[in-house]
Amino acid sequence: MDYSLIRLVGSCNGLFIVEMEFIGGPSDDDDDSIYFYHIFLWNPATRDVRQVPDPSTRIHSRNPNYGFGFNPVLNDYKIVRIYTYDFAYAANRRKIFVDKNCAHDVEAYSLRRGSWEKVESVVLNRVRYLKSFQAVVSNGTMFWLGKMDEEHDLYVVVSFEIATEIFSLMPLPSSSVTPNLGSNIRLSVHENKLAMFWGPYYKVGKADCSFFDLWVMEEEGKSWSWTKKFSIGPTSKWLYPLCIWSNEIVCTNNGPIPGGFSSESDEDEEENGTNLFLSLFNLTTNEWTSHNFINEISYYENIFNYAESLVSL
Repeated sequence: MDYSLIRLVGSCNGLFIVEMEFIGGPSDDDDDSIYFYHIFLWNPATRDVRQVPDPSTRIHSRNPNYGFGFNPVLNDYKIVRIYTYDFAYAANRRKIFVDKNCAHDVEAYSLRRGSWEKVESVVLNRVRYLKSFQAVVSNGTMFWLGKMDEEHDLYVVVSFEIATEIFSLMPLPSSSVTPNLGSNIRLSVHENKLAMFWGPYYKVGKADCSFFDLWVMEEEGKSWSWTKKFSIGPTSKWLYPLCIWSNEIVCTNNGPIPGGFSSESDEDEEENGTNLFLSLFNLTTNEWTSHNFINEISYYENIFNYAESLVSL
């Protein structure tokens, strides 16, 4: 069995989670092949690598979702793995059919105790889809975007408190924030608070343009509420916000553009190739800067803030 995919799936305090996927079964092309995942912790600064042990009871399904965060009170790092698929395999390779695209199994690994434990996830039974939305971490809590109704794009924010290992669901900022095929939505962190990008997509003739709002979760007494902090755009081209780095919003022109449109016209692709770039929007000066890429890159979905650390594994 060979590894078919190696990717970064999480980052926290200078540590990365690296997922290695390989296929088991009669053949790599067989529909009944089983997908296995090995996880490694990696500190690029110290070059330390540590393989995370496999859980004793394993459910094998395609494309698990990950979260990786630190709780300062417990002084513990935890990895969360959420499975969403229309079928899964138990450890004995018996196929188990589950509700399509629902989160059906959750595991949490504690670096301090060195083991996996199954996590109660009844609240996720109503969440039909988390795929392709990476987790963000703020104040000891992990957050994902989830859909309550995949067909109509009814989103919620899924939260997981690292210390208590409790899931809960949170609403989007406003009734006016209605993600659909004509908009983009992504979670981030701003000033150590949960934040969210949202904005509609426009295509006028051959021209792509976008604008988006930045919402931040603010504490008000004993409750929390969303506050719109910034409105950016419209831009001259389609831009897909990825994250906040320092005091700048990182955007790309090569994200999953709604409606199947291309981020570049056919003429531009023929003349300039893929013409990939990152654009940075400074929240203090309101200025844009762009940086081209020499190498061809498909997507920048998993982009992480990184700060060198000497944390021991």
